[in-house]
Parts: sequence; structure tokens; C-alpha cells
Amino acid sequence: MTTLEEARNWQSEGAVVDLHAHPALKTEILRLKFWKRAAAGKGFAPTRLRTSLPSLDAGGVNVLFSSIHVPERKLRDDCWLVRPVSWVTPGLAKALKGDPFEVTCNMLTGFESAVAEANRHTTGRKAVIVRSQAELEPALADPTRPIVVLHSVEGAHSLGGILVNLRALFDQGVCLLTLAHFYPNGVSPPVAGVPRDHFIRKLGCFRWKPDLEATLPPLGQSVVEAMLEWGMLVDLTHTTPPARRRVYEINHGHRPLVLSHVGTTRLFDDPMNASPTDVEAIVQCQGLIGVIFMTDWLIGPHPAKADTLAQIVATIRALVDQGAEDCIALGSDFDGLTDPPDDLREPADLPRLTQALLEAFTPEQGRKFLGQNALRALRAGWGR
Repeated sequence: MTTLEEARNWQSEGAVVDLHAHPALKTEILRLKFWKRAAAGKGFAPTRLRTSLPSLDAGGVNVLFSSIHVPERKLRDDCWLVRPVSWVTPGLAKALKGDPFEVTCNMLTGFESAVAEANRHTTGRKAVIVRSQAELEPALADPTRPIVVLHSVEGAHSLGGILVNLRALFDQGVCLLTLAHFYPNGVSPPVAGVPRDHFIRKLGCFRWKPDLEATLPPLGQSVVEAMLEWGMLVDLTHTTPPARRRVYEINHGHRPLVLSHVGTTRLFDDPMNASPTDVEAIVQCQGLIGVIFMTDWLIGPHPAKADTLAQIVATIRALVDQGAEDCIALGSDFDGLTDPPDDLREPADLPRLTQALLEAFTPEQGRKFLGQNALRALRAGWGR
């Protein structure tokens, strides 16, 4: 049996990549410190920063896709809790009222400042912002093993309906855009972004119902075509099945496409998750399926939430059985609207997952899932 220390040592010889986490949401809106590691704790904790620099260092993470997400204005109507919270959270109130594109740019540069501040405080590995393919390889080859931070954006509402804003984000170093999120944004229709039995729904929030038959509108097609032309990774998480199929048609297997933080319908049949059609299309384009660290998407509502490492492994196994071994990655969604596993509460806990992967798969497969697949797709799909 592999010990935790052996897992840590083995992990240090490869690459560990997280396709989707939200430290900027907490540092910019809640003014939490990226340099400060707090107790992760159990359960749903939206005011706690899990993806801190010390935690990333302790977990052996090499590359982090830092997802910039601007809270959508419709949240104020769809979730009554947002209004009282915004009264005591100036950052949230400002984000909800501001121009989405301007807020996105401010969050992006603000998080860069948070990274610089963290580097001044750390006694461990530093973080480095990488804004282009040309900067990626030197950063990965740096013998000091800095944590490579890549900018991504979740939700095309950040474009404000203006295509030229996409180019501005690309020029600022954004390597990936998640087309959809909670609500229609003119680019892609969404599926339900909050699990059907999540406790927050029981409080009367997130009653809006998506149109699961909606497909990609004209602006969405233009956005996807531009992303594929320039080399910005297209993330189809949260996007309806018809819209996903349209993107597959537009792409023709040309670029790696991404589902950055999902489960599989083999284990939990929900439109958020990767269906057999999605898996086949992602395999065809040599893209990525990032496995989310959230029980509600992996197996659905379940009273026993402690042994979630087994659920992540089971999801990876199901994807391997569908022929997606070379497309599997990790997409934690730490610091999003998630209740992370009790046994995988923050990046520092990732060696536990590595230990479980080494017990269930070959070392070669484990290296693929932890980071090799993600780096391969990033190199093939970004800026080329």
C-alpha cells in the first residue's frame, strides 16, 4: 500500500495541474489574503479561502488555472441571500453593479497584485503569472519550481456582449473561457449550475429554470470561432447539450476542447456532466475533462460524503472505461459555490488523491490524470 509520504514524493516528480479554482473570487470580493493559509474546515464555507499560496505549495500543485468569475446580476433576483450579503460586502455590491467586462479586468489585475503580495510573504515556493505560451515553458522548467498561475474566465457575461472584449482578455493572458455559467449571457445557454438538492435551493434560491434545448446563438458562434482561431481554450462546462454539440461541429476536432469541472453521466445523469457524446467528442479533439471535487456532481445527493476520494476515483475509472484516459484531468472548483469533500478540503490535501490514484491505476496513468494530459492540451490549444 502506498503511504501518504510516498505519494508526496512520487507526486513531486511529475506535474500537478488544477484546471479550475477561484482564489480571485475570494481575494477580490472578500478581500481575503492569498498569502495566508486558514483552516480549511468542513462543509460549505463561502467566506473561507481554500486556494491559498501556502496550501497550493503544500499540495504540490505546479499549475493553477485561476478562474476569474464576476457574480451575475440576476443573482440578486434568483437568490435573495445575495442582497443582504452585498449590503455588508462592498466588493460583492460593486461587482454586481459594475460593468462586467471592467469588473473582470479589475479582478484579473487585482489577483495579480495578490500573487505579488503572497510572493513577498512566502517562505516556500513562489507563484508566477504566465500570460502566453512563450512564457509557459521557461516557467515550467524553472528549477525553483514556481507555481504557474494561468488566467481563465468563467462565464461569457464578462464580455458584456461585445466581441472585441474577448480579444482584450486574450491579450491580457486569458488562456481559457468558460462560455456559460448560471444564466443566459448572449453567448451560451446554461444548464442548472447548482445541484438540484443543494441546501441553498431549499432556502428559496436558484429557482430559475434553464432551457436545456437552447443552442449556441450567433454571438456565441462568433466567440467560439474567434477563440479557436486565436488559440484560447473553449470550456463547455455549464453549457447545454445542444450548445456543446454545436461547438463540436464548429471545431471539427481541430482544437482541444475542455470540460473543466464536471462528473460523468455514467455515475450521475445530469446535463452538467459529461455524457457519452461529450466524452467521444473530447477524445476526438484530444481535449480535457476535469473531474470536479464535489459529491453532488459526482454521484448526486448522498448522505455519506466522507469517502469522496473513492467517488473521484470511480469517476476517473468510468471515463477510462469510455476511452478517455488521455483526456482526464483535475478541476477542483475550490472556492466556487461548492461543498468540497471532507477528505479533500483544500489543495494541501491533494497527496491523498495521489495516494488513491496510485492504488487504483498505474503510475503512468496517475501522471496523466494529475497533470500530463492538462499540459499537453494547454500546449496544443493555447495561442497557436
